[in-house]
This record gives sequence, structure tokens and C-alpha cells, in this order.
Amino acid sequence: IATSRNNIQMMRNCPSSNEREGNIRAMTHEERMKYANHRQAMGSGLVVSGIGCFAGLAGGLWGSMGGSSIAVGIGAASGLWAASC
Repeated sequence: IATSRNNIQMMRNCPSSNEREGNIRAMTHEERMKYANHRQAMGSGLVVSGIGCFAGLAGGLWGSMGGSSIAVGIGAASGLWAASC
């Protein structure tokens, strides 16, 4: 939170949906295709990260928890898989 005098302004992490839509509409076709390919690559990266998270947790906890470690791996990786959509 940034404060100046009596004015409180919230810091923004992401542009609003209207700003994003305006930016995309202002792009040329080639820029849009490059942007779409970049977004697809980010989604693929999240899927691979989720698989790594699942394998690491399931393998690491197998000795102490047994089969329940699979549920822990799925639970931890599901957030990454959901974010990739």
C-alpha cells in the first residue's frame, strides 16, 4: 500500500480486464499470435511443473507415508494444473 498524505492508493499487481482487452485489441495479428503462443507455453510449463511437484512429493514421502503420498502429490500439484487452464 502506497500512502501519500491522506490519500491511500492500492498497488496493483495486474491490469484490469478492460486494460488487457484494450491492449490485445491494439495489437497487430502477428503480435496477437506471438502473445497467444507465449501464453500457451506458460500453460505447458505449469503442467510440467505440476508433474514434477507430484513426482517429487509422492517419491519423497513414499517411505514414510506409503500410498497416501500419492494423494499428497495430487493435492499439491492440482493448483498448478488448475492454473495452467
